[in-house]
Amino acid sequence: MQAIPKSSKMDYVVEKATELGVTRIVPLLTERSIAAFRRTGKIERWRRLARSASQQSGRRDVPEVTEPSTWDEFCARAPSFDRALVPWELADPVPLRDHLPQLLAGVRTVAIAIGPEGGLSHDEIERAATAGAVTISLGRRILRTETAGLVVCSALRYAAGDL
Repeated sequence: MQAIPKSSKMDYVVEKATELGVTRIVPLLTERSIAAFRRTGKIERWRRLARSASQQSGRRDVPEVTEPSTWDEFCARAPSFDRALVPWELADPVPLRDHLPQLLAGVRTVAIAIGPEGGLSHDEIERAATAGAVTISLGRRILRTETAGLVVCSALRYAAGDL
């Protein structure tokens, strides 16, 4: 679940997340989303990009690209996953490599919710935690929104033995 970034950055996220093997890409609308979402063919464009990236990377399947969801919809859906992760710059700074084994023990489905350029609000984090989501740190650096999700996907693939 990726907060919709400005300009064409979502195109990049869709392509690279597809290459990394995600099964579903959910554009996300948050409190501080900078990009105003105007439908004008964007969902269809992202679906075409996912098909093309699937073919290029040798995938047999194409990830689903859904209609945009709100943060409240993410919070409502979080319990349906074995684990819901929210990278947040104010999370407990436990290195991800130390945190992953316990986060992934017995887990088959993971949702990753990536905030917008302006970051997630404390209220959004509290609502996600109430829904069972776990905040994680991605280290001392503040990553761009289009980078953060790809880092988490890569780390999860590595931890699962896929890299």
